[in-house]
Amino acid sequence: MIADGGNVIRVGYMARNLPYPVNVRLPPIGSQDKREPKIIGRELDVVFPVDDLRHTKLGQFMNSWSRLEQTLSQVLTKLLRIKLGDTITMISAMGTRQVNRSY
Repeated sequence: MIADGGNVIRVGYMARNLPYPVNVRLPPIGSQDKREPKIIGRELDVVFPVDDLRHTKLGQFMNSWSRLEQTLSQVLTKLLRIKLGDTITMISAMGTRQVNRSY
C-alpha cells in the first residue's frame, strides 16, 4: 500500500490481540520526512530522527552496557578465582541470555 508521501505496512498477523487493525506508515524514500510521528492509535508512523539525539542516546546506552560487562567480568573473576582474561573469554563465548542467567 502507498500512502501520502510514503509506504504503509498493515500490522495484523503478529498482533492478533489488538482491539483494532493498525497501519504503520514508513517514511518516504529519498526525501526528508517532516511529519510529526503518530505513536498511538490505528495509524502509526515510523519517523527517523534528523538530529544527533538518537546517536547520543545510543552511545550512552552502549557505554552503560560496556560498563556492566566490565563489572560482571570483575565480579566473576573474584568469585571464580580465575584470571580476568579467562573471564572475558568466557563472557565473550556466552550469549546475552546466558550472561543474564549467570547471576
